[in-house]
Amino acid sequence: MCHSTGVGGAPKVGSFDDWRPRLASGPSGLLVSVLRGKGGMPPKGGNASLSKTDAHAALEYMLSLAK
Repeated sequence: MCHSTGVGGAPKVGSFDDWRPRLASGPSGLLVSVLRGKGGMPPKGGNASLSKTDAHAALEYMLSLAK
């Protein structure tokens, strides 16, 4: 939800410019942010039951749209 509109500074899905500064930490660094939360984003995007595998898949999907 937040990534569709950019709420709270979330990088918007499909916007390479929004994702560019975050890509510097690499996929593993981004996954850590997904799992632990960052800024206003809660851990696992607010879904405590989200598995690491599913979190990684969601991250990969969002990154694929930003290329």
